[in-house]
Amino acid sequence: MIAKKQITLILSLIALALFATTQFSTADGNNSILSKADVLKALMRNNNVLLKNAKHCNGVGTNEKDRTIGDYLSGFWAFHTNKNGNNWLDINVSKSSDTLFLAKVMIYRKNGEENWGWGVSFKLDSKAKVQRDSFTCLGSG
Repeated sequence: MIAKKQITLILSLIALALFATTQFSTADGNNSILSKADVLKALMRNNNVLLKNAKHCNGVGTNEKDRTIGDYLSGFWAFHTNKNGNNWLDINVSKSSDTLFLAKVMIYRKNGEENWGWGVSFKLDSKAKVQRDSFTCLGSG
C-alpha cells in the first residue's frame, strides 16, 4: 500500500517538475479541447494500469519488477534527473473518433550516443476519462 502511494507521489512530483520545461505539440496543429495538463493528470490517475494488460507493454520498463504504467514511466522519468544532455516530454493529442481523443505522452533523452524515447498512448474522452484498456507502450532507443 505504501509503495503505491510512493509511486503516485513520485509521478506527481516528477510531472510537476517537468511541466515547466515540457514541449507541447498537437498532431493536427489545432488546439484540443483537452489541455496538455489534462492529459498528464489523466495519465497520473491511471498509473496503476497493469503492463500485462496493455498492448506492447508486457516485460517493458527499466526494472524487471515494473508491473504498472506508473512503474514503467517513472523509471524513464528518473533519467531526467541527470542534468547532462537534453531531456523533454512530447505530448500529442488528436481526435480518435467523434467522442474520443488519442493522447501520446513520450519521454525523451539525448546525451551523446544515448538517444531514446519511451512513452504511452491511450484514449480518453473530452472530460479526460481514460479508457483503461486502450494503453499502448511506445518507444525505442
